[in-house]
Amino acid sequence: MEELNQHFPADDFAEDWGITFGKSQSPDGNIPTASLFATMQEMVQQVTQSAKRVNYQLTRGERVAVLSLDHDRFDTYCRAGFFRDEFINVCSRDEIGMIQRYNKRAILSMPEYVAGLQFHTVFLLDVNAQLVTQLGGGPNGLQRFISASYLGASRAMCGLNLYADGSAGGFAEPIRAAIQSGVLRPLES
Repeated sequence: MEELNQHFPADDFAEDWGITFGKSQSPDGNIPTASLFATMQEMVQQVTQSAKRVNYQLTRGERVAVLSLDHDRFDTYCRAGFFRDEFINVCSRDEIGMIQRYNKRAILSMPEYVAGLQFHTVFLLDVNAQLVTQLGGGPNGLQRFISASYLGASRAMCGLNLYADGSAGGFAEPIRAAIQSGVLRPLES
């Protein structure tokens, strides 16, 4: 989180959301991971399997969320039914109530729709370089990308996994920088 915040320190996302970067009282958790896939289809298949596996291991009250940063791809995921079985699609803030009705299903949503909620594990999809251009390119697109990534990553309490695909440019620059600095652990796909 602190690494993302350093890309635009004047904006200080931590201040906006009341997050402090101090020493945690909890023991260190796993280092967040980053996985790159050749195609969107490969990425979605892996995320679906991983999210289901983690969800089965959780105790009552713990949740898994798959959050997409890309509005267009999120619409595709919902319409195509990639996350049909064992998932709840939360497509707006008005649908948050569905989460409690289906307490053993994983959530598919976007960070802004689940802002304020916390999940045991978050799978953050579409941390793609191409998304920066779609969000406006240049500093504006980069700032929007970092803000959305920050919001999505901050929903995770215990596990955070980031996913990108090569057909959309691979990892965006801030994600590559976090991998190079050791903040994110790359996984082979």
